[in-house]
Amino acid sequence: MRIKKLFIFIFLMFLFIPLIVEAEVCDNDSIKLLSIDFFEKTDGVVESAEIVDNIIKLDAKLFEVNDYIKYKVVIKNDSDEDYKINGPISNSDNTISYQIVSEDNSNIIKKNETKEVYLIVTYTNKVNSSGFQNGEYNSVEPVIIQFMRNDELINPKTSSDSLWFIMIIFLLGVVLLYYKGAKKRKYFTTVLLFALAIPFICNALCTCDVNIDSNITIPEYKGRNLNNIIKDGASIDNQKSEFVESENGIDFLKSSSDTNGKGNYIFSGSIDDENPIYYYRGVVEDNYVLFANYCWRIIRTTETGGIKLVYHGVPTDGKCLSEGAETEIATGINYNASYNNTRSFGYNTSGGHVVKSKVNSNIANGTIFANDVTYENGEYILSDNRYVKDENFSTERDNNLVTHHYTCFKTTDTGCASVNFIFMTRDQGNYYVILSGGEKIEDLINNDIVNQANTNKSDVRNVIDEWYGNNMTGYTHYLEDTVWCNDRSIKDLGGWSKEGKLSDKLIFNANHRVAGSGEISLTCSNPNDRFTTLQENGNGTLDYPIGLLTLDEGALAGYAWYEESDTYLSNGQVWWTMSPSLQSAVYMYMGVIHSMTDNVHTAYRTGTAGGVRPAISLKNICKIEAGDGTKENPFTIMELN
Repeated sequence: MRIKKLFIFIFLMFLFIPLIVEAEVCDNDSIKLLSIDFFEKTDGVVESAEIVDNIIKLDAKLFEVNDYIKYKVVIKNDSDEDYKINGPISNSDNTISYQIVSEDNSNIIKKNETKEVYLIVTYTNKVNSSGFQNGEYNSVEPVIIQFMRNDELINPKTSSDSLWFIMIIFLLGVVLLYYKGAKKRKYFTTVLLFALAIPFICNALCTCDVNIDSNITIPEYKGRNLNNIIKDGASIDNQKSEFVESENGIDFLKSSSDTNGKGNYIFSGSIDDENPIYYYRGVVEDNYVLFANYCWRIIRTTETGGIKLVYHGVPTDGKCLSEGAETEIATGINYNASYNNTRSFGYNTSGGHVVKSKVNSNIANGTIFANDVTYENGEYILSDNRYVKDENFSTERDNNLVTHHYTCFKTTDTGCASVNFIFMTRDQGNYYVILSGGEKIEDLINNDIVNQANTNKSDVRNVIDEWYGNNMTGYTHYLEDTVWCNDRSIKDLGGWSKEGKLSDKLIFNANHRVAGSGEISLTCSNPNDRFTTLQENGNGTLDYPIGLLTLDEGALAGYAWYEESDTYLSNGQVWWTMSPSLQSAVYMYMGVIHSMTDNVHTAYRTGTAGGVRPAISLKNICKIEAGDGTKENPFTIMELN
C-alpha cells in the first residue's frame, strides 16, 4: 500500500515539475547592477546612493510634492532572455514613486546587454498630516522594481534552485509516507498541496527585479518661498551670460532673444538694494501661478521682496491654458474717455485743459503773439517781446512763434480775460490751450500733468476696481501695498516750453527710456505718481492693491520699441500700461503692450479701445504649496491665516 502511494506521490511531483521549471527562467545573477551615478535633482534635495551586494542603497531628503532625484544606472543582463522593466511603482502609502526608464523609452534590456537607464525617485503625493512624526515623515522600506517577459512577471529563481526545492519536498513526502501515526495522511495531503502550489507561490513571490534599500525623509512641508523661485539661477543683466552675447549685458532697446536675454535676471540697477529686483525675460514657460481662482504670470520681485504678477485668465481643470483676449479681464476699454485733455494721462484724473486748434486762415493779419504775459486786475497783458502776424505767416510762423507762444488772437494791444498758449504748429493748423485766472503754461504743466489732483478714477481704473471688488476682496491679505507707477515725469516739454520748438512733442520719461536711451528705471520719483492704498507708501488714493504694468516692465520682459518681440506676455492683443507716453497735436498718448505686433508701443491714444490686464503683488511671506510653474502644473499658493 505504501509503495502504491509512493508511486502516486512521485507521479504527481514530476507532473508539476515542467510548470515549476517553466516559471523559473531568470537566474538570481542575471540582472547585475554595475554602477549608479547622480544625474539631476530638484534644488535643495539631499541625496546619496550606492550599490552594495547588487542592491541600491538610497538615502534622500525630499521637501515638497514633485521634488525628484534622477540617477544614471548601468544594468547588465547576463541571461538569454529579453527583460522588460515593470513600473513605475510606489511605496506602501503612494507618497513616493520609483521608476526606471531608458532613453529610448523601450524599457527593454535585451539578452546579454549592458544598458544605461535612469532611476527616478519622485515625491508624488502629499504626505497626510498624520504621517508626520516630530515634524518628519520617514519611508524606510525595500523597493522592488520587477521585470517582465512577454508581458508577464518572471521569476528570478533558476531551474536548479527549483529542482532542489522539489527534491526536498519529495524526500519530506517519502518520510511522511512511511511515518507511522494517525495523522500521516494529513501530513501527506499538506505536502502534496504545497508542492502543487509551488508554481503559483514562485510567480507571486519570486520576481526578477532591481532591489532598492530606500530611506526617504520628508520634513513637514512649510511651503517654499515664491521669491526664491525667480532668484534661482538668475544672471545679472549688465554682463555677458548664457543668453546674453554683449559684454555690456542686455540691450533694452532691442527685443529678447537667445543673444539678448532669455530667462531670469537680476536688475543691475538694484543690485546693492536691500531687496534686489529679479525678473523674467523672453519666452519662459515656468512662471505660471494659480491664485485666487485665476491664473497669473510672474513678472518680477518688488523693492520690498514681494512678487508682482500679471493676470492670465481663468484656469481650466487647474491648468493655465488661456490665450488671446482670455488673458484680459476686459477688452475695448479707453484709458480715459477723452483723448484731448491735458489730464488724460492720469490713472486718476480731474479737470484739465482741452486742446484746441485754429487754422491759419482764421488768424487775422496783425494778430499779436508774445513771449510772456502778466496778469493784472483779472486780465492778461502780453509782454513787449512780440511778433505780429503778416503775409509771411504761413511760411515763417514756426520760426517766429518758437519764442512767441502766447496770444489773445487779437490785433489790438488790450488785455484779455483768458490767453492762448500755442504749443504746436502743423500745416493743418495751430494747436493751443486756453489759460485763465492768472495761470501760465508752467502752472498748467505742474497742475495738470506733474501734480494733478488725482481726484477722479480713469476709465481703465474703474474697470479694474470693479473687477477686483467682485472677485478679489477675499484675498487682499495676501497682497502687498506696492507702488503702481503712473510716471508723469517729463523728459522734453517740446513746444510746451516758452522757448520750445512748435514742431516738437511733449515726451514723458517712460517713452524716452524704452524708445530712446534704453536706461530702464523701476523708480517712481514723483510721490504724486506712486499709486498705493496707504499714504505712507505713496499717494494713498487706491481702493485696492491692484494696478497696471509699466512700459519699463514691458521692456524688462523682452519687448522693444517697434521691434518684433516674443515674450511670455505676448497674447496677440493690445493692452494698456500705466505709463504716459507723449502729447502731439490734439492727442494724448499712453504706452501699451502691442502684442499684435509684439512690441511696446508708446503712442496709443487715451481715448482708443485697448485691453485691460491688471497686476497684483504677493507679499514676501506667501509660500508655494505645490506645482512646478508650467501652465499644466502652475504654482499654487499656501493659505494665509
